Amino acid sequence: MHSNSGIDGLIRFALEADSEAFPLPGESVKAAVRCMVDYFAVTLAGSAEPAAKALDDYAGAQQGTASLIGRRVRTSLEMAAFVNGSTGHLLDFDDVKKNLGHGTVVIAPAILALGESLGKSGRETLAAFVAGFEVAARLANSVEPAHSQAGWHTTSSCGVFGAATACGKMLGLDQESMMGVFGIAASFSGGLRKNMGTPVKYLHAGHAAQNGLKAAILGSHGFYGSRDMFSGKQSFGEVFSSPLDCEKLTEGLNEQFEVCANGFKLYPCCASAHSAIDAALSLRAKWRVRPEDIEEIKVGTVPIVLDNLRYGEPANTTEARFSMPFCISLALTDGQVTLDSFSTNRLQSGQMKELMKRVTLYLEPEMKSLGYRGTENSRVTIITRDRQVMTERVDAARGHPFNPASEEELRDKFFQCCKRALEAESAVKLLAVIENFQGLSNVQQLFCSQDFACQH
Repeated sequence: MHSNSGIDGLIRFALEADSEAFPLPGESVKAAVRCMVDYFAVTLAGSAEPAAKALDDYAGAQQGTASLIGRRVRTSLEMAAFVNGSTGHLLDFDDVKKNLGHGTVVIAPAILALGESLGKSGRETLAAFVAGFEVAARLANSVEPAHSQAGWHTTSSCGVFGAATACGKMLGLDQESMMGVFGIAASFSGGLRKNMGTPVKYLHAGHAAQNGLKAAILGSHGFYGSRDMFSGKQSFGEVFSSPLDCEKLTEGLNEQFEVCANGFKLYPCCASAHSAIDAALSLRAKWRVRPEDIEEIKVGTVPIVLDNLRYGEPANTTEARFSMPFCISLALTDGQVTLDSFSTNRLQSGQMKELMKRVTLYLEPEMKSLGYRGTENSRVTIITRDRQVMTERVDAARGHPFNPASEEELRDKFFQCCKRALEAESAVKLLAVIENFQGLSNVQQLFCSQDFACQH
């Protein structure tokens, strides 16, 4: 199959999504609303971080029509997409999709900035979101796992196409223009996994949101890149890692929606640690094991987890979110892993440091057949000082689509995040507005209320 035939079909679907040709099933729209609820929550929580203030300073005094979430400030479209995307990713608490990584935190800030400027309705914005998510996720599916193994961060490198698609749909671009926009987005693509655990990792989301938006706007003004970006010599896949698996671009298209297989984090750290955290919390509760009684903790897992969780001795809270020893030690010491867990106090705790030394991360032979990623499975084994051995395997962490978070858990997460930026009453009102996303006549309604003013 010629590569572009798959891309052609994918773009056609995206541009016509929510039309008579491609009506969107209710479950996909409901899933998109769930993504928006989670996105606002993690972005509000991120807006209270010192790094968010640095992003505000970087944005400077640019005037515009697009709001910064958690701050009563408006700036340019591109800067809003960049800052809101980066702020939403600051705490590594945003939702996560297999292969793609973090799609919402790239696509949502781009379309919210554009939608607010254009006065788009909630339904139009959600349709653009579903279309963009579908493109980004399917493109990631077509290049994984070789793309990640080569060192690219799919959130950014593939997410940029999702943001470009969603914004192009909002701008009413046609098929030929969107093919040219993909050529632009390909030249704007990037994001290196080597940067995980550094502040720039969080900029990957904002960078892709800004660049996807920019590509679509440039396309609307007649600019274009190669319309044959996904096939032949020097194509996107060939340059970045390997040629696209074209069947994955359109397999089950308009029948299986990628946004419906999205996962939601219940711990604010790299998703690769979540199954091990679940296992550790379970062992702690079941055996009433105390940190001082532990001799050794072994975590067997799949290759991507070793690649992602590279900080054995984290030097700061950013590295701690990518540290299996820290995350496991938190779970076993505190019995919980929350936003407040990732503090300098916990990092410098003598008890935590002592326990972290006892954690060993290794490739689990039992999981070899699962390939590079699996479902980021983990087996945690605890050996006590009196030589008791206890073990638990978790294949899908809570919040993973194979082990979904409950509506109550997601609401709890929303309010846990919002309390960093909003009064409780304002958070309740905001949730009601977002849950009625489909009914909004104008997405400006998300930003125009005084209740949205933040405390900090």
